Amino acid sequence: MIATRDRRKATRLPVDIPVDYLGKEFLGNGTVINASPYGVLIRGDYLPIIGANVFMRLFPPDDKEPLYVERAVVRWQRGSELGVEIMTMTPEAHVRLIGLMTAALEHGSCVCAPKLPWLCRCLSEPLGERRPNET
Repeated sequence: MIATRDRRKATRLPVDIPVDYLGKEFLGNGTVINASPYGVLIRGDYLPIIGANVFMRLFPPDDKEPLYVERAVVRWQRGSELGVEIMTMTPEAHVRLIGLMTAALEHGSCVCAPKLPWLCRCLSEPLGERRPNET
């Protein structure tokens, strides 16, 4: 069995973004607690079955408009959390998601990959626990 970290295409960065996610027969609400350009971890009030297609509407804290993911697939679920792989989103939404990840790194004083936040490798400790000049 391959460890989850080894299967990921990119580092997931901690974020705190309210999200609605819906499928054919459900509507869930929750919070995206980490993100990469390829997927997100949601802590939510409903757990769709693994393999379910979902539409997501994220509500970034500083934006007026929601960020939409037209299609994503639930890859795993555990407790109140689900891992979702992003399949389809507009280029503009993708750029906004990367901007949110970059902001998370800047807030955490990370300097390792400001232009490519999903390649960050200094996240062995939570952002809030690193000392300022430590990478």
